[in-house]
Amino acid sequence: QRPDHREALLALGVITAPSNSVRRQWIRNATRQFPRDENTRIIQRFVFGNSSKGSSDLCFDFQYAKVAREAATHGDLVFVDSPDETMTGCVEKSFAWYAHAVRTFPRARFIGKTDDDSFNNFINLRSVLGSFSQLPPLPNSAEYSHDLLVYEAHYKQKINP
Repeated sequence: QRPDHREALLALGVITAPSNSVRRQWIRNATRQFPRDENTRIIQRFVFGNSSKGSSDLCFDFQYAKVAREAATHGDLVFVDSPDETMTGCVEKSFAWYAHAVRTFPRARFIGKTDDDSFNNFINLRSVLGSFSQLPPLPNSAEYSHDLLVYEAHYKQKINP
């Protein structure tokens, strides 16, 4: 995927699996309820692995055919270099999402991760992250992968050396 150089407050990866299409559609419908705000734009992407270590090849091919149609319809899916449908898939996809997001959304102030069984209130996210946005940016922030804990630790060190 090509980098998206638009300003964004948050690039949010939603860890999901091919079989969870109902959850993804529910999240899409729920987030449409929130007003759009281009000044505090939140980019939401559903994160899939790209291999089938945990499923039969036939099942995997069928699920990914459905996912390919969903990607063409909605344009909000990303595929990372990580397995899907395995015991450790969620963790591996999370780390792969962070690496992907830093490259793909270089102008996102924050990068976050959630799962497809969570509800994210964009109004609250904008409010909380907006208060952190008043702080100056980190030096070489892409190297820090926009992690809130690193951000907080950096400024605590600056305030209390």
